Amino acid sequence: MESRTMVRPRLAAALAVMAALGGCSHEMPPLRTPYPQPRSLAVLPLLNQSPSGDVDTIVVTDTLVSELAQVEGLTVLPTNQPLKVLVARGQTHPTSLAQATEIAQALGVDGVIVGAVTDYRPYSPQKVGMTLQLIWVRADSTIGGLDPIAAGRQAAAAPMTAAGYARRGSQVQAVLDAAGNDVTRRVQAYATAHEGMDSPYGWRRYLVDSDAYMHFVCHEMIVRLLDSELRRITIPVRTTDERLEHHR
Repeated sequence: MESRTMVRPRLAAALAVMAALGGCSHEMPPLRTPYPQPRSLAVLPLLNQSPSGDVDTIVVTDTLVSELAQVEGLTVLPTNQPLKVLVARGQTHPTSLAQATEIAQALGVDGVIVGAVTDYRPYSPQKVGMTLQLIWVRADSTIGGLDPIAAGRQAAAAPMTAAGYARRGSQVQAVLDAAGNDVTRRVQAYATAHEGMDSPYGWRRYLVDSDAYMHFVCHEMIVRLLDSELRRITIPVRTTDERLEHHR
């Protein structure tokens, strides 16, 4: 039989989930980075790789920036700052890792996010696909379980910068289709925590308003990106002998 000390935390967690999904006022805990020190980022304008020509990628980029700005331990530059650097270079988007690295250096940030909208349906049931890639220039997770062999391989393939080597961080991709029950439940939790009940539609405003739904999508992608970064920097480092034993 489980002890009461084990049951009570589980009951509390279950009640918290029910409160988030039950339509009552509930605040989500703030997102935090997994890094020991604050970091700075810029988001480069996202590409439109969806079949739709209706995607305003600058608006989507700005939405992603506004959601990232709510993450504790992270400083995010306004969208117009990387845009100015790109315009000065006669570009609308970076075309290589080297260019993204140069832009990060010009902006004086630790890293940049590049990405694309891969699917877009702005009417009900809404559907947005997105991919995001982190590129670190001035900081990277040399704490925890950095694999020196993998790091050496990445460094050999990455461009040299004034501060060392650029390093690819986590990459995440997802298609969030509001026709799915799981996505709808997460929309409800997000909307309830972000004053979704202020609309006559209640939390369902996020299912009919494409701008509101995009905020949800960007939030979800950030959650996945932070989770991937946490796992990336906490993988235990294996010695050569341990690797050989693992593959026997």
